[in-house]
Amino acid sequence: SQVQARGPLVDQNTYDSENGNVCVSETSLDCTYLEGGMEKTCISAVGNDGKPVPWAYFPAEECGQFLTATITMKMCNKNTAADKDILLYDMNINADEAEFLFKLVPYQFDKTQRILPGNCITIVKTENIEKCKVYPMQVKMLGNMPDKRPNNEKAYCESFVFNKMKSKRIEQPILLPPQPFKTSVDECRETSILQAGGTNVCDSEVSIACTFLDEQSGQRKSCIGPEQDFTFYSIRTDLCGAKQIEATIDMSICNTNTVQSGLIITPYVDNVPQNVFPTRYTFKKNNYNVPQRLDDIPPGQCRSYQRIQTIDTCKKNWPMSVQLEGNMMKSIAAGISGSENSYCYCYLYKKAVVEKIDPPATPPPSPTAPTTPAPTQAPVVSPSAPSCDETDVLITEIADPESNQFARYIEVYFRDCAGGAQPKYVTKNIVIIRSPNNVPPIVYNLKGALIPSNGIIVICVNQVSHAIQFGYQSCDIEHPVADNDGTNPVNLSERVNGIPNVVIDSYIGFPPKTFQNGKALRIRPRTPFPRATFDPSQWYIIPDPSVDPATTGEVADPEGMDPGEWYNPLVITEIVDPVNTEPARYITINQPFPELGPIQDDLQLVIFDETTGEPIMNTAVPLKGRTLDAAKNLKVCNAAHYQSSGDPTCIVTYGPLPGTTGCYTIGIILILPNNKYSIVDLYGVRRQSCLGSPFDFTGGSATRIPVGKVPVSIWNPLQWNIDVPQPDGVELFITEIADPIEGPNSRFVEIFLPGKPNYMIDEDLLLVRYENANEDPSTFPYLSLKGLTTDEYGFIVLCVNSVSYGNKCK
Repeated sequence: SQVQARGPLVDQNTYDSENGNVCVSETSLDCTYLEGGMEKTCISAVGNDGKPVPWAYFPAEECGQFLTATITMKMCNKNTAADKDILLYDMNINADEAEFLFKLVPYQFDKTQRILPGNCITIVKTENIEKCKVYPMQVKMLGNMPDKRPNNEKAYCESFVFNKMKSKRIEQPILLPPQPFKTSVDECRETSILQAGGTNVCDSEVSIACTFLDEQSGQRKSCIGPEQDFTFYSIRTDLCGAKQIEATIDMSICNTNTVQSGLIITPYVDNVPQNVFPTRYTFKKNNYNVPQRLDDIPPGQCRSYQRIQTIDTCKKNWPMSVQLEGNMMKSIAAGISGSENSYCYCYLYKKAVVEKIDPPATPPPSPTAPTTPAPTQAPVVSPSAPSCDETDVLITEIADPESNQFARYIEVYFRDCAGGAQPKYVTKNIVIIRSPNNVPPIVYNLKGALIPSNGIIVICVNQVSHAIQFGYQSCDIEHPVADNDGTNPVNLSERVNGIPNVVIDSYIGFPPKTFQNGKALRIRPRTPFPRATFDPSQWYIIPDPSVDPATTGEVADPEGMDPGEWYNPLVITEIVDPVNTEPARYITINQPFPELGPIQDDLQLVIFDETTGEPIMNTAVPLKGRTLDAAKNLKVCNAAHYQSSGDPTCIVTYGPLPGTTGCYTIGIILILPNNKYSIVDLYGVRRQSCLGSPFDFTGGSATRIPVGKVPVSIWNPLQWNIDVPQPDGVELFITEIADPIEGPNSRFVEIFLPGKPNYMIDEDLLLVRYENANEDPSTFPYLSLKGLTTDEYGFIVLCVNSVSYGNKCK
């Protein structure tokens, strides 16, 4: 079994083929680096939740810097019998193969060598490790004992070890502005006595704030105070049934140990029997189900939670509490020897009290003449929210922005529930299930969730990190079910009788594909219904390392992501600036995933500023509502092109797009709420001048190759053919370089000048060599071509020794 500890990870496995053949093999991996003359580990331990524990925390200003690490990997034969050699599997021969992998890239080694009993194959590599990043490593040993005949096909050997080597930055606590209400805080210090003498000290803090809107003053006030039974509201008993108060509850648990201490608080989980008082947030004796309360808390950081509670003013007492209990056994600081020697505890209890007042006495009624009772009216019945089919639900996007685990999100689209004036809530047990490797599934039940008007619910790992990443809050629900880099299958199911037994929709990405710093996006027109069986044709993955590089790309972050939006992308396929009809120009736009009707989404074609990299909105050409031709194309033309061609499909513009001169970086953007945008497709490089660049199309054209019609927010030059006029001068090609078997004296180089028979070269051209993979030419030897004359066919042959070829050589 794999040893879950820092230092070398080792897996020794005894495999019994159940025919008398037993193979003992072992794999190991290690990562070390030097700091201050001391060797330290860069192996991540694995926590109780199955997640990697960072091997180091770095200040934010150090993230992006590199350190040099030594990676050591081994495959060992642990058999003792002399005839038990191990021969490794090779993909060229077997269905699977043995591998040393670093960041999913295999190290090359000789797989034909036999590993003798007691021997190992060892690989030692030096790698530059970026701080605050994740580096997965793996050793997979597969093979057999070929000499154990006649059962060599059943003399199997296997061993496997993996580590998700992870380091993180020290997050700076988010400072909230002063609030016009009181937050109750309890500061705690727990001192643990060490068995060997000395102490471990844990400093922590918990807080509660409860606020409501006071209708008389129009200001928010506190519903808790310094005393235990704080009365925050008074109401007559005969009026309380018609009055409810919406209170905002904010609770925090904090690690107040210094950042320099390195002391990490690990909250106790509530499913371990010995943890009688786990970390929890409680209101009215009900525990809030907040998974993040169990996350490790680095020094100087907090875990906060906010909830809206409705207070019934006919009830008097509304108690609330927050409790932090845990230990520091995962700390990177020295001296933490065990959970019992590093205890942390902090607790705060508050109560909001409603005061009920008796109504004033009512005087007896004066005698009056009898009156005719008014006719009884039928009670007013409020219309219920319109019903919708909640099982018409599908996954539309899974994203890993900037490889930021806490900003990851997943989109779920209730198509039949979109639209309408009245709010809708999920009433069925619709559950999202993420299935990580080697750990129990992560499940979240959407029942009770508010469905936004566009039908899309966004679930993210952490709402604060998500909002910081995108500059606005688009996350509706916070839950670790969204923690996915593409390697975890996800499905939507309807839970019946407590069992999620009806699969509605699924994303598998099989074989598992990681889209780190990217996304998997559902193709809207090809998704008429949810699919219980995963259909890869309904998705495109960016980046996708398993396909032709021209059919994928990279994602700009955060500009290339759009949580809470689902659209049909458009791509730029052609930019034409022909010299012979100057200044006529046009740009062609295509819909790679066709759907019926005009363009539905708020998409705009726009130029990006060379300095800031932001779209210049006064250059934008709105595309929403436009109708595409039969080939699903749309042309944006200037007046000169329209006048010279008479093309009836043109959108004629008189502004900078397509313009008449110069070149630019252009893109198609989707307009988002909060004055934000996302980049759907891009030609060129942001924050770089186009003139003279690799994407300069001046006087020519840029044409997208057919397989490259995949929307990308970072330009992929492999998707484009750029054809621009060549400068004046001679056109010359090297057509052959030969090293004949007769020896070095027979070597030659053949040069061809098309359309130049019997032509004397008048230009200062040199034939040079590039040696030892250098980017610059060698200074010697070289040959001047000026003055040489082509033959009657336009060729020049340059030989080492003209004796071999006679008058054919120069």
